[in-house]
Amino acid sequence: MRVSNPLTIISIFAGLAEIMATTALLKLPIELQGIFIYFVMGFPTLLVILFFIVLVFKNKALYAPSDFTNQEHYLELNDLKRSIETNVSAAFDSIEGVSADEKIRLRKHVDSSLQSSFRSTRREQILNYLEEKSGTTKEICEITGIHPSYGSLILKNLEDEDAVKKKKEGRSYIWSLNA
Repeated sequence: MRVSNPLTIISIFAGLAEIMATTALLKLPIELQGIFIYFVMGFPTLLVILFFIVLVFKNKALYAPSDFTNQEHYLELNDLKRSIETNVSAAFDSIEGVSADEKIRLRKHVDSSLQSSFRSTRREQILNYLEEKSGTTKEICEITGIHPSYGSLILKNLEDEDAVKKKKEGRSYIWSLNA
């Protein structure tokens, strides 16, 4: 059994706790068994209530990065990308003794590095697909498992870099590698 998800950990913990509690119940004096039975019944109920509270208010916490086919989706779900950008921005604002032009140049460099690292895997998937054949944005996104709006953004960036080209056919565009 693979333990990579918080739900699996919760279920294993609850199961082990119930098994140990039932075993311990037999060893307790009769006077304490009644109180302990309430605990054995109340503990799983408390776990279920806490689980549903987490499910309603913090449902993102129930997924591990390995639950996603692309871990970039995990970053997007948990808004980590924006958090990193905000922290980097705050760090640049706190730098002293550096000229404004130098800060801007450094900031552009860091932003460019972050953007390339965030999009590199999806970008490579699209380029690999386009090496084999041309396709519409919808086809490319369906095959690679990329959300269409994100796929469109990546394709636009690739077009800006002259890595791909598009040609209009009917109501849609056909994307292909730039020769």
